[in-house]
Amino acid sequence: MCGTGTCNTYTAEIHPYTANTGSYDVNETDIFWSTGTALNKRPRNGGQITTVISGHTDLRAVTAYGSDIFWASSGISTILPGGVFTNDTQRISNELPSKSLIITPADIFYPASTRGFIGYIRRSDGYAGLVTNNNGSPIVNAYVEPFVTDGTYVYAARDIYSSNQRPIVRAPIHGTTETVFVDYTPTNPVAAYNFTSLATDGANLYYILYIGAEPATNGVWRKPFTGGAVTQLVSSGTVTALTTDGENVYYAEPFTKRIRKVATNGGSPSTLFTESNTVTFRALKVIDQCLYWQSSTSGIQAIAVNP
Repeated sequence: MCGTGTCNTYTAEIHPYTANTGSYDVNETDIFWSTGTALNKRPRNGGQITTVISGHTDLRAVTAYGSDIFWASSGISTILPGGVFTNDTQRISNELPSKSLIITPADIFYPASTRGFIGYIRRSDGYAGLVTNNNGSPIVNAYVEPFVTDGTYVYAARDIYSSNQRPIVRAPIHGTTETVFVDYTPTNPVAAYNFTSLATDGANLYYILYIGAEPATNGVWRKPFTGGAVTQLVSSGTVTALTTDGENVYYAEPFTKRIRKVATNGGSPSTLFTESNTVTFRALKVIDQCLYWQSSTSGIQAIAVNP
């Protein structure tokens, strides 16, 4: 556990780096991760590795919610088709989320990777059947993962749009009316840009903006859910992932091989971790004053947020 200035560092021994960003998660007591065909767990403070389930194919989108663990897979051999599972029980059938799930007390939100939308199923229905926005229509077409929710709306970055400019849109969690929440007007009207790696503290949306034509604009930004002006928290050439605990925003810079943090109200960033090798960082998560991430060189790693 973290909180005394140090954390265990988890290596490829516990989790190999994979292309599936959401292939691990952390709850109060354990780390859960996919080997591709099985879901394993290990206490956060070290100890024995145990297998939660096995026999699945392409297991991904591992998401801890309280004492429950959810995941997606393309099925169990030829016996059970793909979908979303928890406790080895199928909750959503015939949909294989690409990388991420969002679990709330009321719903499971999932991106249907083969059909290009974000859908949901109500947990009050006993997880029975597939529900996509009441009428089968998509919430958000052509998304970028991960997506987030504030409990009222789902927010996602558009991946396919009428131009190279791809805004962040939002739609009601049980509706389909999509509106633009964050946009950008480049100096060159045809310059391409995109938003990636969204995060929320319940009051604000944090996101990464990248526009090659305007390097000073690249970095980490914040916009309140209630609207108003956007704020650039960090100016950085390339940021690949971020998360927040409501006090700080934590983000990854692969070119400088660093994990850094900045206060949610702005200020000077500080460095938490520097990798000696060329690295890609993914899937930042923060819990109990401990920051976790996936490293392409070392698997899952962790460090105290106040070392």
